[in-house]
Amino acid sequence: MRLTITEAVLEKLGEKITPDAALYLDFIDGDSPGYQGAISCTLAVAFRFLIVTEDKEQPAFDLYQTKLTSNVGEIGVKASSLRYLEDEMRLDFNPSTYRYQLKGDSGILADQVAIECM
Repeated sequence: MRLTITEAVLEKLGEKITPDAALYLDFIDGDSPGYQGAISCTLAVAFRFLIVTEDKEQPAFDLYQTKLTSNVGEIGVKASSLRYLEDEMRLDFNPSTYRYQLKGDSGILADQVAIECM
C-alpha cells in the first residue's frame, strides 16, 4: 500500500514533517493514543494524520505495526484499519473546504482528516 502526500499538503505541513518525526495514519476506533474526542457510533470513517516527534513516542504507538510506503517515508497504520484503505491513496488538501482528505482510486475515503502534531 502506498500513500502519497500531495504538494498541497506538503506546502502546509512541510516544515513539520522532519526526518526524525514518526508518521502515522490513525483510524479513530477507540484505541488511538492521545485522542481526546468522544467515540460514538457512526457510519463515517475517521482518520488522523499524526506527526510524532521522537520524544513523544509512547508504548501505545506499538499498535501501528503495518507500514505504508510514501513519498515522505514510512507511515504506520493499525492492522485493523487496512479494510478501509486502498492500494494507492493520496492525502490531499481541498482549499475550497479547507480540509485534508484521504483519497483513493474509488474516490474520497475520509472527507476530513485531522492533522495532529505531538
